[in-house]
Amino acid sequence: MSSALKFLVGGYGKTITLFSFDAASKSLNVVKSNSGFVAPTWVEASVSSTLRGKVFYAVSEENGQVQSLELKEDGSLTVTGSAPTNGNPAHSMSFRRATRCHF
Repeated sequence: MSSALKFLVGGYGKTITLFSFDAASKSLNVVKSNSGFVAPTWVEASVSSTLRGKVFYAVSEENGQVQSLELKEDGSLTVTGSAPTNGNPAHSMSFRRATRCHF
């Protein structure tokens, strides 16, 4: 059984990269680098228990888009949907169920 922790990293470039960190060996490795994105500065996992580790959401500060992504077994990402945010978002948040927000 692998003790490796996997995580996605975006930024101001054009890639979202899947990394693997093995605590036992203290090694950090690139699993797959996915290109074709525009400044994916925030990447967040789905909070759904059936989608966790498979579906992610990314926002682009540069073009004001939010995207849903599917993570494949080989580490590649497929865009499954996108929508404009009418601005330049810097953060997104997933909700488990309908939540009342008070502003």
